[in-house]
Amino acid sequence: MIAEKLFTTYGKLLIAMYDNQMMVNGKHVMPLTQVELAEMLNTNKTTINLLFKEYKADKLLEKDKGRYYLTDVAVEVVKKLKSVKW
Repeated sequence: MIAEKLFTTYGKLLIAMYDNQMMVNGKHVMPLTQVELAEMLNTNKTTINLLFKEYKADKLLEKDKGRYYLTDVAVEVVKKLKSVKW
């Protein structure tokens, strides 16, 4: 279940992608590479790649013309996650 994963690297990566996104043709495009994301989160590219696969399965991430972008569902999930008081 997605909710259980949101407070792990799964959620941290989703937030990092949201915080570093660019809007291109109405889509939330991720300009950073998997290596750059891995460095930001003190993990490795393999972990990021596995998480990307999970995001795709969970309908949070899509790829179009070589660019990854967050789906509208992912954006709403991140907004809710960011509103949580830690």
